[in-house]
Amino acid sequence: MDSITTSVANKLRLKKPLMTTMLLLLLVMFTASVVDAACATSCSASMCCSSTGLCGPPKSVACGSNCISGPCTNEVTPYNVGLLGNYPLGRVVTLEMFDELFPARLRSFYSYEAFILAASAFPEFGTTGDVDMQKREVAAFLAHIQVETAGLSTIEARDTKDFCYLGVVEDISSACIAGKKYYPRGPMQLTWNYNYRRASDSIGEDLLAKPELVSENPAISFKTAFWVWMTPGLGLSKKPSSHAVMTQRSWSRSTAVESATGFGATINILKGETECGRASAQAEKRTAAYLRATEVLGVAPGHNLRC
Repeated sequence: MDSITTSVANKLRLKKPLMTTMLLLLLVMFTASVVDAACATSCSASMCCSSTGLCGPPKSVACGSNCISGPCTNEVTPYNVGLLGNYPLGRVVTLEMFDELFPARLRSFYSYEAFILAASAFPEFGTTGDVDMQKREVAAFLAHIQVETAGLSTIEARDTKDFCYLGVVEDISSACIAGKKYYPRGPMQLTWNYNYRRASDSIGEDLLAKPELVSENPAISFKTAFWVWMTPGLGLSKKPSSHAVMTQRSWSRSTAVESATGFGATINILKGETECGRASAQAEKRTAAYLRATEVLGVAPGHNLRC
């Protein structure tokens, strides 16, 4: 081998490790940018970003084994009962209860951690009234998401039409974004452009422009489900929220208050047009799921179980 060839070969050997190192650095940077996007918002330097899409301070559940960036630590795990039990919802439904009710769920997306922490954005959920009332409300919510998603085993509906309503709802323009579809997504199967718009205003994410976030980010997905539950006047209706009727706030002007509250009333609010006022196997599934949830949570189901 002549001296020129030897010199070139040596240079290539020197460059190979450098090129490999540069490629590895680029890969790490690219991976970090992807995983950081999992968080609902950009986490500050002092916060952890969890793979479930949540930001949290050091030693919080977000910094446990699911932590993907920030001051991660092994001192906690995402399902540390002592920590999650400090959240109101964590005292009503435990990880063991959640696992029992949703044994076949998509665990990588519908995690107990995301469920508990997303609920903290809606502080009245599962905290109104006495303990039995709180348990019944949570059981009712769990029953509906059980039926909507086949036990949290699906994220999106098979029907992927645009679901674009061209009118104006509550004087707020909810014009559909070109190329975007507003088909059912998430635990409560959020549907229609105007609901994506209203949910955006509540949870602080532009779901009208990025409806796919409901299918990609666990925290956002659960937050939309809680928004559906807590919000009166869903869609084009004038009905109260499911939260209201499960906490004994009647929406009827009659004296038959009990017939206007309870689990049956939530079916009417969420699915009245398609499942109430007639024989409905789907409505019966909801009632059966509610009875199962109350059994697991250890509370009597109460009155008015059907719509």
